[in-house]
Amino acid sequence: WRQGVEALILAEQTDAGYVQDPLRRLSFLRSERMNPQKAAERYVYYFEMKFQCFGPHKLTKDLTYEDLSPEDIACLKAGIVQILPFRDNSNRLVFCLFLSHIGHLSEKCIPRCVLYLIQTPDRDVFQRGAVLIMYQIGKFIPDAFNKPAHMFCAPRTLDAYPVRISAIHIAYDDPKYRMLMAFGMALKSPDYRAKVKQHYGPPADCIKSFASFGIPKEYIPVTDQGEIKRKKMTEWLTCRRQLEASGGVGVVEYPANFDVLFGKGVISQRHFGNLRLQYLVEEALEEYTEQQSRNKKSAIIDRIARHIQDLGGRFLTKDSGVWTVVNEDMAHVKISHLFRNRRSDARRKAAAAAAEKTPRPANVTSDGSSNLVVEEQDTSNTKRIRT
Repeated sequence: WRQGVEALILAEQTDAGYVQDPLRRLSFLRSERMNPQKAAERYVYYFEMKFQCFGPHKLTKDLTYEDLSPEDIACLKAGIVQILPFRDNSNRLVFCLFLSHIGHLSEKCIPRCVLYLIQTPDRDVFQRGAVLIMYQIGKFIPDAFNKPAHMFCAPRTLDAYPVRISAIHIAYDDPKYRMLMAFGMALKSPDYRAKVKQHYGPPADCIKSFASFGIPKEYIPVTDQGEIKRKKMTEWLTCRRQLEASGGVGVVEYPANFDVLFGKGVISQRHFGNLRLQYLVEEALEEYTEQQSRNKKSAIIDRIARHIQDLGGRFLTKDSGVWTVVNEDMAHVKISHLFRNRRSDARRKAAAAAAEKTPRPANVTSDGSSNLVVEEQDTSNTKRIRT
């Protein structure tokens, strides 16, 4: 606590405006659900950790890609610690740490990477918190909770991040970890143990089990064989660097739940915002179909678009791995396409239902063959043919 207070005093002497910024203090209050005592402790621990990881020159500065060491950049590019490009069903940030790959890292590398990944201006993130997935599949490491992991997962360290860690999922496939986990959890506080969920089994089973906690299989950066996926993390780093260069104008770091995503693919189709838009279109389909005027149809489309925006949703498209906000005209085109597809589906279903109700001719059997007997004149004789 004393070191944290000294770091906070040093930061205030360097730049009092940064330390006393009302929005920054409010974000820590939101992280602790408006508990001023806990928010103050988190604020002090945050400056202490920032001082330990980056030194005094970065205390009053928002972290950028250039502030990371070569070891940190290599760790992020290797996917050892990743932030998922989407949020879980509770609209929380999700990031993964692969324990089997951190043995060679320094003890401050993982906290530095997480401090860089987790900083965000999004108010919902501070209110809802973040989810941590600790993934240990494969080779057993006797000191799995070595210095890098221990420093990152220690309760005081978790209380130092700007965003509250509201849940921790630990996946492993070696039975030796069960004893290690039981011993480790016995030393933790009841509040810490309540956050931890354990997943035991092969990689495919662990990945599927995350779905019951609101994290779809498609989001997990791991294959069924336990190999790390790096593509999404590389795209996210590109997006973050563009965000730093543009000052946050027009670039979206990660889609929120109510955002509507352009493009094809399972992730876009199953995204909560896309599913909600489909529901709104289905609900207004009959009204839209009855309208003959193009202006009235446009009014319905505009109403749906405004409803999405009132919920905090945006219409996003992906260009070179970066999510950007589209203009109003493209959003209207997206909704009109959905109406057109729904009308085509409705007509197709109606035609299929009408075909089912049409009675079959008496001479047609259930398998579609005919019992009609025709005569074919031949030069030699008359043949009876069954068609």
